[in-house]
Amino acid sequence: MKKGELLFFYATRPVSGIMGMANVEETTEGKTPLWPNEIREGKVKYPYRIRFKVAYMLKEADWKTKRLSLRNVNVTYYRGLNPIHDEGTMRKLNAEAKKIFKKSTQEYTNEVSKASCPWKERGFSDSK
Repeated sequence: MKKGELLFFYATRPVSGIMGMANVEETTEGKTPLWPNEIREGKVKYPYRIRFKVAYMLKEADWKTKRLSLRNVNVTYYRGLNPIHDEGTMRKLNAEAKKIFKKSTQEYTNEVSKASCPWKERGFSDSK
């Protein structure tokens, strides 16, 4: 993960779907405990940290009606961070984001971050 990449916030409860997006600003390796279980044990268990800037987040009242469902996109995901390498999948996510969040993922990336976007570097366009 690097600066400028786009993150999708996916929740499984109380509603399943993408609730928002953010742009990576920085990745670091933490040297001090941050999470409650790390603090209790006095050691870093999760050293990889991501600083990001929220591009869009649904209000909690809109989660059920405006979430971005992954049913139409066919994305396989697991707990934690899941990269999207397939441009076809990214195009589908982009189209769904535009319908629900009113802007494409690229428009949010342009507004929030001046960093280069890996999808643009590879020539990705939602018009293909």
